[in-house]
Amino acid sequence: MEIAAIVVVTIFAIVASNVLSHIFPKLPLPLLQIAFGCIVGLVLLNEPLPLNPEMFLMLVIAPLLFREADEANFIALWKVKSSIMILAFLLVFITVFAVGFSVKLLLPFTPLAACFALGAILGPTDYVAVSSLSSRFTFGERVTNILKGEGLINDASGLTALRFASAALVTGSFSAPKAAVSLIWVTLGGALVGLLLTLLEQQVIKILKRVSVRQTSTYILIELIMPFLTYIAAEAIGVSGIIAAVVSGIRQTSKYLRAESISAEVGIAKGSIWHLLSSCLNSIVFMLLGLELPQIITSVWSDPRYPHAFLFIPILVITLVVWLVRFISVAVLVRDEAENGRAEKLKNVLLITLSGAKGTVSLAAAFALPLVISDGMFFAERPLLLFITAGVIILSLVVALFVLPLIADGAESEGVKESEVQLRVLEEVMKRIRSRSDVRLKDVVLLGYKRRIDEVEYLEFSAYERRALHKLQVSLYNLERSVIKSQYRSKAITYHTYRNAISLLFFVYRADLGRAAVRSSSLFSRTYGLFLRKKSKPEVVPRTKHEHEFLSLFQYESESMVNIAKQKRGQIPGRVIDRVIRERNDMTDEIRNGVIGKTLHTLYDNDYYEAMLMGFYVERQVIHDFLDSGKITDEQAATLRMNVNRMELYILSGDRDETALEIHSIIDSEGAEKELTLELEREAEV
Repeated sequence: MEIAAIVVVTIFAIVASNVLSHIFPKLPLPLLQIAFGCIVGLVLLNEPLPLNPEMFLMLVIAPLLFREADEANFIALWKVKSSIMILAFLLVFITVFAVGFSVKLLLPFTPLAACFALGAILGPTDYVAVSSLSSRFTFGERVTNILKGEGLINDASGLTALRFASAALVTGSFSAPKAAVSLIWVTLGGALVGLLLTLLEQQVIKILKRVSVRQTSTYILIELIMPFLTYIAAEAIGVSGIIAAVVSGIRQTSKYLRAESISAEVGIAKGSIWHLLSSCLNSIVFMLLGLELPQIITSVWSDPRYPHAFLFIPILVITLVVWLVRFISVAVLVRDEAENGRAEKLKNVLLITLSGAKGTVSLAAAFALPLVISDGMFFAERPLLLFITAGVIILSLVVALFVLPLIADGAESEGVKESEVQLRVLEEVMKRIRSRSDVRLKDVVLLGYKRRIDEVEYLEFSAYERRALHKLQVSLYNLERSVIKSQYRSKAITYHTYRNAISLLFFVYRADLGRAAVRSSSLFSRTYGLFLRKKSKPEVVPRTKHEHEFLSLFQYESESMVNIAKQKRGQIPGRVIDRVIRERNDMTDEIRNGVIGKTLHTLYDNDYYEAMLMGFYVERQVIHDFLDSGKITDEQAATLRMNVNRMELYILSGDRDETALEIHSIIDSEGAEKELTLELEREAEV
């Protein structure tokens, strides 16, 4: 298959896995991506796609670690430096020997150097896998910092150990002093390369600013190329490219924040680009793991030397050895500052132990095993070691994903959830806006904040509650639309009232229905009504009658829908019923007070944007006051301020075409009456 087709299929699989993870949040995204990768791998089973370790480390792992190091809190990591060093170096070498001798006992026909090589492959944790776990569970701050620091630097020790084990496998000789000196050289040399290149980068940026280079893309590209440049430069002189990329990333955080427009533009754009790039690379990591699994499994499964039942014994035993060594090392060597007694210490030890998951870095390292060993013979056990590596990776990930929630629940840091913080801030903003006299279009601004509160509450719903909400809203929409149609058909309401009611109905339910889903059925009739039939003027009815008739209809419909929703209690989750009733009552009040109509017309007006900017000003004040009073943390305040900045940027950008089109379709209804007539005639025939 052409490489372009493989890339397209991989991207589609990444998108599909993310969508499924959103629909079914209990399904871990890493496992979904591995599963999709396996499907793609089965399709390409007859087309070998060997994983190039050097290319994988340079193109995927280096930029990921660079970005994670850039975002890391170096001071927090420095506080647990002794624990990080023990896990990143000492534990790796203990694992090398423990796994090596265990493999030799299980597989006596395997060369001892190859056994140690497998230990080196499984020694370091995979930072991408660890960060994927930490994003799903809440760990204590100290545990999180230890895991993050270990994952950033332990690849250097693992890859160095693998290099010497592979050399011993090929040449038949090994020197412990030489290995120790080499480890020090590759680690310190990599750190020095990363530091020097980052200093060079900063000098280049100063020169560019001095000569008034204002292109944002230039500065972003310089930073994007840094992880690749540092990795290549470090590997070229024989030191750790991973350490170089990590140190370069850490140095990015030390840049002086200047109050310059170009710095602000670069910072905002850089954050968005890195977020997208990191998400894609994280997905690629697990997709590649799944992609390689079918070929690894088939290469061993079809080998008559290995009984199928026997193949799973080494995977289980070696995984247990890795966990046991890690558990004992953490319990004995890593200092724990927990103040809640032995139970809390044991919990932290278990968290650190099970969070040391293996990932695609281990698989890439396994592919670096030589094909020919010291006697010039083909390394026959190489496929088996690849199979064991893949099995340990999958088993460690699965156990961590399903067991850690049982432990991490009790390790959550005290404090309120992010959604609760957002709700408190938004409710306080609405309270202050109501009390101010200098906010123009106050009702419209309050309506916007009410919608944001609804959005935050919706995100707290479970997948089942969301499906129940969408199902209820769709059924209410269809019922209400049919009632309005029947009232127009029986001449109980005028066309103008019908048109306004149907348009507003879609405006109310559009989040659950989607524009295409509601309007697609009438596409042909609308085209026919606009272009093929003669147009006639609608009946002339006084405006006051329109409004009175419309308000009466909407209030009657709202009461009916609320009663129907109440009757569903017991069949549908209570939070869903309460939300539907509250939204409908709020909408009725807004219609009665003219807020909705005012919103539709003022969205075209610059006064609306000025009013929203005033709302953002009040929101920033609330965030500042909450931070000063200790109601929120520095991290929570930073997140809330970033949200305000993004919304303000959107308002100022003028990117509102979609909303304007929706409102235009509600206000401008030329030819819509003929469309309705044709639709009713068609329904009557049916």
